[in-house]
Amino acid sequence: MPRILVVDDEAMIREGLKAYLEDEGMQVDTHERCETALQSMEQGRCFDICILDLRLPQMDGHECIQSLHNRQCDLQFLIYTGSSTDALQSELGAMGIDDQYVFHKPLMDMSVFVRAIHQLLGGVS
Repeated sequence: MPRILVVDDEAMIREGLKAYLEDEGMQVDTHERCETALQSMEQGRCFDICILDLRLPQMDGHECIQSLHNRQCDLQFLIYTGSSTDALQSELGAMGIDDQYVFHKPLMDMSVFVRAIHQLLGGVS
């Protein structure tokens, strides 16, 4: 069962993703801020995929990705952002994050997350 971490400051986005992905048989942990997601990992939680917004309070998405990656280097990322102007920092490319894993809000077909998750996990469900 894929373990998914969702980090987004919008409660409706977090809860919608959680409900959809749990219906698809995934285990989902949600956080409003990166700091609480990091605390969860410090308490021993491990995840396969992190879905996060780039615009977060306090620690932005790029910094969040770096911090989460430093805690768990095999964690993979999907970006879910409302901004069409944010560009991915080059350091993220070195971590395997590219434009094919960036999705823009609002997403009308949530199944693209399921396909992307399976792709990142090598077809493992």
